[in-house]
Amino acid sequence: PPQRITSKYDAFKVPWPEINAALGLSALLLDTLQKKPHSGIVFQTHEIMPLGIATKIGVKPDNNNKKGANTAWYNLFYSEESYSAFQFFTKRNFNVALNGLLKCLQDASEVVVSADKALVLPHEIASTSRGEMIIGGLPISYFANGGGSGSGSTEKEGERWTRALKYFLTDLKWVVAYTAKHVDR
Repeated sequence: PPQRITSKYDAFKVPWPEINAALGLSALLLDTLQKKPHSGIVFQTHEIMPLGIATKIGVKPDNNNKKGANTAWYNLFYSEESYSAFQFFTKRNFNVALNGLLKCLQDASEVVVSADKALVLPHEIASTSRGEMIIGGLPISYFANGGGSGSGSTEKEGERWTRALKYFLTDLKWVVAYTAKHVDR
């Protein structure tokens, strides 16, 4: 079933392929900003493999502990249509990728903010003590608080996740605007 995306004006369902496409385009935009000459943006702990609706986020190996280790890749796409015993792992992998995408935005925003001390992004990006990424005080993970099938809080979790993604897109827009105006000028 499609994920419910809500706003204060209306509630409607957006199919997962469209959500996956939007996440893929956001990842492509971040990857493009990183590759832009003289942008100074470097993703410290993650890599982005933009593949449209099948985009992947890689977690770089810790150079101190693992010599010769490869990047671990996680799917930045999800579908609730595949009900199986492995759905837990699918959701977990999707959440790892979402957290990685937000970490990449945090890395990009730190470069922008350090270049212009007067600039403050509208929504603070931080990490919890458990290592989960939050934006504007909301976790970016899909059904981070347990939610999911059969939970009475599913609609509230959907609203929370929608708001977190809105905050993500707003901060991304600010990073793009700054980069477009100030890099290579």
